[in-house]
Amino acid sequence: MTQRLALLGPRPAQSLHRALYEHWEMTEASGNRAGKKGRTLTDNGPVGSAAGLSNIGLAASFTGVTTEYLSGGDIAKFYSGDWTLNAWAKATTFAAARTVAGAWQQTGNKRQYLLDETVTPRARIRMTADGSTNTVDMSDSVHGALAVATWYMLTAMYDASSDYMLLVVNGQRRSVNIDKVIGGVMFTADADFRVGLQANASGPMLGLIGPVSIWQRKLTQRELLHLFNENRGRAYPWRG
Repeated sequence: MTQRLALLGPRPAQSLHRALYEHWEMTEASGNRAGKKGRTLTDNGPVGSAAGLSNIGLAASFTGVTTEYLSGGDIAKFYSGDWTLNAWAKATTFAAARTVAGAWQQTGNKRQYLLDETVTPRARIRMTADGSTNTVDMSDSVHGALAVATWYMLTAMYDASSDYMLLVVNGQRRSVNIDKVIGGVMFTADADFRVGLQANASGPMLGLIGPVSIWQRKLTQRELLHLFNENRGRAYPWRG
């Protein structure tokens, strides 16, 4: 048994701390959201809270207005290679696109990456190689339409060696394109990293956003399924 476990590698509760750039649990009742690595998301709302995932507690609550968002500034340090952006979201309606998290500023052509939920409604990741309107969109066409008032764990990944992006819903890979779909290295700029709203005040979230995490590597499906935990989530540090 010991040999078998060794072949499987470290358990997710341990490996998830490798190359972790930041994790925001989002369980504060209001105000700024503290990161486990010391980076704070500033409350520009105020952004309230409501009951979140059963295993975690409170989640950030957004009312669909363009004055409510959490901002992290230019956190460009994690752009230098592979990365993963993971976030939990529960939209009240899909009458408009709902921003989950990303650095996406139309003004000044500073589009970089965006994880959102569309009016279709589908999970979506958007990236660009030059910051302009030449964006590459990838929607989840396998999972099916998202349901309102339902928690989803949404994951965006970037592979720097081949310039491709991956979209994962609820820990299961659904869409992948490995043919350098971005058309070059992902664009980097000083766009504000935001949760719940794009940097140009578009796509306000109406609903809840739970834990948001960034890694400086691509996560494995085993790690993603550990985080998903049958749609209950896991509280940091992801044991149990």
